[in-house]
Amino acid sequence: LALPLTMFLGTDGLVIVTEQAVGMGTILLLVLVFAKMLATAGALSAGFIGGPIFPLFFVGGAAGTALHLLFPAVPLALSVSCLMTAVPAALLPIPFTLALVVLLVTGIPATEAIPVFLAGLVANFVTHGFGLLAQERD
Repeated sequence: LALPLTMFLGTDGLVIVTEQAVGMGTILLLVLVFAKMLATAGALSAGFIGGPIFPLFFVGGAAGTALHLLFPAVPLALSVSCLMTAVPAALLPIPFTLALVVLLVTGIPATEAIPVFLAGLVANFVTHGFGLLAQERD
């Protein structure tokens, strides 16, 4: 309750985070990222019925906004959409689907979609590997 943006799915909170990023500051955004991860992990481990996708979209969006504040040369739409794809893709093996959902939600045009797809693929490959060195199981 101390950080109300960490409650629920985070879809409404992400709008607040991106619109009021300068007033919130980088430190508070990073605190929100870690608090949302902790709240999501606690809820899922306690038997909450639901999945991690929308809360991870909030985590990625808040982290992307913090990245934009740290490096203003990176456009806000690019950093938010790439991290909204990369964070869930690191945990779930569906990077293309996540990239498509993020592109539809954020309204990024198809001509600028390549970095979003690459962010999802790289995050998935870093955490799950390419599958080339997988051991056969008996």
